[in-house]
Amino acid sequence: MIRISTPIMASLCLFAVVWARDPVTLVAIQDFPNINVNGFVTAYKDNNRKALAVNAKFHKDKYGAANTTFDGASGTYDITIVTLTETDGESTYRLVIGGTQIGSFQNPSSNQDYKEIEHTWEAVTVNSGDEIQVEFNTHTNGKIPEGSGTAYSRGRWRRLVLTPVSVSSSQSFIRKQQLTIPGQNSQMFSATGRSMTSSPARSTSGSIIGKRGVTINLK
Repeated sequence: MIRISTPIMASLCLFAVVWARDPVTLVAIQDFPNINVNGFVTAYKDNNRKALAVNAKFHKDKYGAANTTFDGASGTYDITIVTLTETDGESTYRLVIGGTQIGSFQNPSSNQDYKEIEHTWEAVTVNSGDEIQVEFNTHTNGKIPEGSGTAYSRGRWRRLVLTPVSVSSSQSFIRKQQLTIPGQNSQMFSATGRSMTSSPARSTSGSIIGKRGVTINLK
């Protein structure tokens, strides 16, 4: 939303905002292109359940991994992984940022398959360009017979959500606005942090309203 104060009426042509303080969602089957990581068994996409997983038929008690490059703003984030319960095992998930393991989480036991579970690692430093890697394993709890042994969970997980705690002020607000003012040339406004400029040059002032709004005064 833009609010404009000017002696002449202005009309909005284009409005597009990317607010770097909004949560960043990384979908497992879409945003983690590398699922064949050295030192791990190859993961696969379980498209029916919208999750990455490890095939327990061939890889018992083994870890797979998937990684991606973070292109968001550098800062501190609470990182939530969304996993799926499985009745035949309690898989473990490890989060690695920039080559450093942040922590691990094991799914709780459950009598319901494919229920979403969330676990959050708090106040994690992530820099733009860091590799984010999730490692996940197959596991059996010995409860469900299968063949000559017992069935295994497959380490299914659906997404990571990075919720900013603090981000670089130079990257906190990235957007461009184009305004058409009757009788005047089109104006392009760009904002970074809490400052605004216009092209062609024109005196402007403004303030951020909530997460997505800006008040612009034209002079």
